[in-house]
Parts: sequence; structure tokens; C-alpha cells
Amino acid sequence: MDQLDPEKYYLNFKINWGVERYHFDLKFNMQVFGFVMHKLFLNSKELQRPSSLFKFYRPTQLNLNSLVERYLFFSHPSNFNDPYDCLSHQHEEIKSSSDESKVHIENLGVCCFSTERDSMQMWGHYTDSYKGFCLKFNNNDDFMQYQECLNIKSNVLYLNNFLSDHPNFTEAIQGVDDRITIKDLNEWIKDFVKYYYHYCSKDKTWSYEKEYRMISLCAEKCNRKLSFLKTNLKEIYIGYNMDESYFNLLVQILKSDYPHVRIFKVKPNFKHIKLDFEKI
Repeated sequence: MDQLDPEKYYLNFKINWGVERYHFDLKFNMQVFGFVMHKLFLNSKELQRPSSLFKFYRPTQLNLNSLVERYLFFSHPSNFNDPYDCLSHQHEEIKSSSDESKVHIENLGVCCFSTERDSMQMWGHYTDSYKGFCLKFNNNDDFMQYQECLNIKSNVLYLNNFLSDHPNFTEAIQGVDDRITIKDLNEWIKDFVKYYYHYCSKDKTWSYEKEYRMISLCAEKCNRKLSFLKTNLKEIYIGYNMDESYFNLLVQILKSDYPHVRIFKVKPNFKHIKLDFEKI
């Protein structure tokens, strides 16, 4: 056997476990250390990779810079508006437990997307009440590929009881201890089970976000910035409350660096209580 293909399963270890309406299928290639295949099911139906992803932005200079410099920022969960996201309320306690845990928490980075563009709540919460904008990315194989600084891509689970010690999660961890006795392999597998549960789950009150997220386990190594291809950006939606000076700067950037991107203005439709997207 000359070279192992991680798409094939050599000495494969598989974990199937569920929580509420969701079901995980994790496959670990025991001869390609660090390689994990992940499937997620909702009500027995596999959640496919979304073909398009939408990212909402407030009208800040940093967000204009991210377009000019062509990167996505991977935030630390402690800065999120949900204090329980990634169980960030436990991070201070975790960091005090060991140097390794402290390094892990400090290097955690998350980039959040939605699978829908027309959520009035998302526009209200994440664009500063329609003063900002939203980008549409083509989520193909070229978009944000797995690499050293990008380790997990997943739909978000919305749970009735998002508990760090959920019985189903605890049972899955125990199953690893019962079957894998090699210490390094045991810890690696358990870590990724924890990552997929702790970092990809939220309370059901956030379900309107319809979130898909990407996670870096070493975000500080890449300054929390990962580049995307210009061709992956397909459309931009501009809030109707955007300041004129900011609008002019944004359009100038688009015309200069992204001439292929279609531009839309988002306006409320008061007759049908929905959002209209008018091409500019």
C-alpha cells in the first residue's frame, strides 16, 4: 500500500449517536490521523451541504476591509451575542484546568453563515437594522476548503435541551472509552465528538438563524482570517437604511474588485410583510 487515500476507510472507526431529533454519523480513519468524515441527519434525513451561504454584516470599516482584502473573519465565541454558544460560559473554567485546554480555547474561531437571505430577524439583528449588507457565497468545493486552519464545517443543531452533559452525548463519549484503549486515538476521537456537539449546537430559540458554521481550532495561527476566491462571491444585498457615504464606498469596492457580483437593494414590502430584493 503506497499512499493512503483518506476517502477510503482503512481501520475505520465509526460512531453513530443521536440527540433529540438529530443523528450524528462520524467516521474516523485510523491510519490518517486527524481525518474525520461527518454526516448529520434531522428526522432521519441527511442535512446536505447548502449550495449557497449568506453572511450578514454591520456597516463598519472593518467589514469593508474584509471585502478589499478578501477574507472571512473567525470570531471567538466569547464575543457572540449568545452567552452559551460553544459553551463559552465555561471557557474561563476550562482555561484554568490545563495549559493545553487554555491554548485550545484561545485558538477557537467560528465563522457563521445563514442558509437564507430573507429573514427579517437576521436583517434586524446583524445589519444594524438594515444599515448593513449581506453577501451570498457559492458554497462549492472551492469555497473555504478544509485545511490546517479550517477543521469543521457543519449545519447547526437546535436543541430543546442544550446541555454540556446531555445523556446521549455522555453515552457516546463512554462508548469511545469502552472500545478504544490507545490513549492518543481515544483522546482524538473524543475531542472531535465534543467539538461537533459543543461547537455546532445551540438552543432552539436561535433556530430562526438557520445557521451553517465553519470552525477553526487554530484561528490565531492565521490571524483569524481565511481568504476566499472572488468567484465565490455571487451577490450582495444592501439594506435600505444604509448611510449614503458608506453605500458609495461599498459600491466603489464592488465595481473595482468584484465587477461580476450582482447588487440588490433590500426593502420592506408592507403589503405582503416580506422583504423585496430589487436589482441595482
